[in-house]
Amino acid sequence: MILRNALAVAMVFAGLGQAQATPVMYGDRASWEAAVGGSFAFESFESAFVAAPSIGFPSGVTVSVSAANVAANVSLFGVNPTDGVQAIQNSAGSANLTFTFAFASPINAFAIDILDFGDIQVPGELLAATNTGSLLDYLIASAPQANGNVIFFGFVDTLATFSSVRIRNTEGGGALGFDSLAFANVPTSPNVPEPSTLALLGLGLAGLGVCRRKREGIVCIRNRQHTPLRRVFVAACSVAPVLPRRH
Repeated sequence: MILRNALAVAMVFAGLGQAQATPVMYGDRASWEAAVGGSFAFESFESAFVAAPSIGFPSGVTVSVSAANVAANVSLFGVNPTDGVQAIQNSAGSANLTFTFAFASPINAFAIDILDFGDIQVPGELLAATNTGSLLDYLIASAPQANGNVIFFGFVDTLATFSSVRIRNTEGGGALGFDSLAFANVPTSPNVPEPSTLALLGLGLAGLGVCRRKREGIVCIRNRQHTPLRRVFVAACSVAPVLPRRH
């Protein structure tokens, strides 16, 4: 039973470390491509299409936008393609404009060039989220930005897959463009505890030293000023059975 309680405390702290894991972010395309091993799907939005609220592309991604249409853009208004001659953008500006990139099959790696964000010189933010919540209003960039800017946004989720990514512009106006979308579902290594997780695991096991054996059974040493950490130790120790006295 003592061993069972020891494992319970250790699992609590190990779980805390794992719960804090987040997708790995990359600041440039070369690093992202190296992380996914060079095998990924690519969409440059070169297909001819008529502007509409939602457009499907040959790579298997469907792009939709709120309060506007997905439109083709050929180097207009500072939205300059980064691959080929065509990018996509919103057809009209609005507050909290949201682009959604939905994928036919689950993925865990996403990268894209974001074009001409924040150039109307008013405050705003560019936020990202996945449908699984592994990213939730992740701050990509803040406005204002220079006209014609290009922002690379890429990440790999090492814990789970997702089927869509939302990118929201709170700036409220102007054109927002996208090009050079890359995505993949790459194998990830088994969940290996991070250094912080291992440290928490050690604390959980070390905390069992708070308990000591007496003739009456297992008694916890209590401190008048119980920290949250000590309360976990005390709770784990208190569930141990009282051993019968020997006569």
